[in-house]
Order: sequence, then C-alpha cells, then structure tokens
Amino acid sequence: MLAMAQSSETGLQPPTDEDDQGSGRDVVVITANKREETVQDVAVAVTAITSESKQELGIITMTDLTNVTPGLSYTPGNERVTLRGVGRLTNSFGADPGVANYNDGLYTAFAIFAGKDAGLIDRVEVLRGPQGTLYGRNATGGAINTISKRPTDDFSVDLKLGAGNFDYTNVVAAVSGPVNDWLRYRVAGQREQRDGVNYNYGTGESEGWAHWAAAGPVDTHLS
Repeated sequence: MLAMAQSSETGLQPPTDEDDQGSGRDVVVITANKREETVQDVAVAVTAITSESKQELGIITMTDLTNVTPGLSYTPGNERVTLRGVGRLTNSFGADPGVANYNDGLYTAFAIFAGKDAGLIDRVEVLRGPQGTLYGRNATGGAINTISKRPTDDFSVDLKLGAGNFDYTNVVAAVSGPVNDWLRYRVAGQREQRDGVNYNYGTGESEGWAHWAAAGPVDTHLS
C-alpha cells in the first residue's frame, strides 16, 4: 500500500537553545576540555560546583567537597587526594600525585585551593578518570580545576560577613568594574580566624588559627 506523509503545524519540533533558556533550567558552563561547554553536553565525567552551590550546600572546605563528588576522597592531615582509588601514596616530591590540581589554569601541588570561599571562586570542576591528554601525566586518576570569579562589566562591591562559635569570624570583600572599554579588574580578599577548643597551658591562650587570602584577576575585551 502507498503511504503518504502529511505535514502538521502542531507537530513536535526539536528543542532549541531559546527553549532551554526559557525553561528555567540552570545551565553551568565549564572549561574542562579547555573550551567553554555546558556541563550537560561535555563528554567527561565531571562534577561542577558553582559558588552559589557552595553556599547552598555548605561546602566550606575541601573535605566538604567529597560529600557531593562521587569517587573523591581527601585526607587533610597529609594533603592526599584520591579519585576512583587513584592518588598519591607518598609525600615525596618526586612521586606523581595521580590527581592534578589546577588553579586558574596553573598547576598547583595542593588541592586546598578548591576549598576557597565562594566569594573568591566561580566554580570547581572535578574531572574523574584519566585526563593526561589535557592535564599532563599527573592526572592519571583525574583533575581538580578551580576557577576564580572574573571581573564584571559594571562597577560592583561585594561584602560577606560571617560569625560563629569559638570567636569565629569571616570577612570577604571584593571590588570589580571596568577601567576603560577593553580592560576590567577585580580585587578580592578574605580574613578568616577561629579560636581553638584546646587550652595551651604553656602560653595561657587557646590554640586557634587565622589566614588571609587575596585574588586580583584582570580581563581584557578587544573589539
């Protein structure tokens, strides 16, 4: 029998980019493959945690990141990261770590940068599986990519104040804006401290900690 195909204006149409933008779905753009891609389209096992997600989920340290990343484990005592069971088994500088750590594209020896405050970083990308093609021989188990927040087109000031028990304080401030038509800047800093729970009878004070952090990325726009 002869089959006839009829066109209908009410037929289903393939989704477009405008449909995705109007659906209210959050689209996270990552650079895991050294180019901008959405986390839904990238062909890599990756977990992307944005600065908003860090605040909503309470991800403060690198240890907290392991709670939302499958296959990731971290030991803060000896600074060892393991992905899918692959990682560094010694603290020797000559040994390959197994998991490469990158901060704004620069290789770092420590994964602690991924635990920076949400006011300083834009997102953290955890790539699982061998990533040697793009991230070198130290990425046999995977890679952790930390991306700082970029300068804004308009002048803006961000301020974050935090307080907690044991005299905990956290102050994060950032100033961002344009210099001219093609140059933008962002200067950010953090001061965090907490008194310890253990009393030191030798010094007569509680054992605590304090640290500073600063970031100052610059972007250029050539038209």
